[in-house]
Amino acid sequence: MSIKGINTIIFDYSNNEIIERIKISRKQVNPFQMEFQNALKLNKAQKTLHKKAEFVCEDNAYNKTLRNNFKDIFLSARKRRDLMEKIRNFFNDIEDITMLGNKIVVQKEGLDTLLNLRLMGSGFQKIFAIILSVLKNRKYILIDEIENGLHFKDINSLLQIILDDDTKAQFFITTHNEEILKHLNSLLENKGTENLVSIFKVYEDAKQNIKTGRYSQENFIFNTNHNNEMRD
Repeated sequence: MSIKGINTIIFDYSNNEIIERIKISRKQVNPFQMEFQNALKLNKAQKTLHKKAEFVCEDNAYNKTLRNNFKDIFLSARKRRDLMEKIRNFFNDIEDITMLGNKIVVQKEGLDTLLNLRLMGSGFQKIFAIILSVLKNRKYILIDEIENGLHFKDINSLLQIILDDDTKAQFFITTHNEEILKHLNSLLENKGTENLVSIFKVYEDAKQNIKTGRYSQENFIFNTNHNNEMRD
């Protein structure tokens, strides 16, 4: 880990015992993208995980995976309706999202011209990428600094999508934002579901070793309600 976000993630793919360890590292050429470090020699277990795991990065509009995801959604009338319904929960002025050649373009209310996805802002792109990943039935979705580029009013709606009972993905999310934690706490209390989330605090000890501490959902709610700082 680093103060700038996640640098490396290690998955232990197991079936009662560890059978594979897969390391994923941040690309050096583009600090906003990540890739499987051993992507050129994936075995069967790694290929399975590679297809099920998705990274939502800052530079979403330039992401080939996002474009491929949208192409697949575009071919399904039902999923296109689901996509537009979820998008309009955040942006009610979006009339349509479609493909123009190899580009994703957006039709906004009151505009005669289509807008390239790259012009839509980082908040829109992040929400769009997360919704696509959910509709693609990804099993693991990793989001670094989820609050970046988002308006505070969109945080609650995004967390609702993540916590929705119909969302089958397991999310791995990093954040330093107190408002995110408060919104999450409120939603968890209203759902009344036990062990839906775990909160991990990553910190550096006196010897500069990286350590982690885990809060159960019950402990997280208790500490948040009593204004106990969990980020220090």
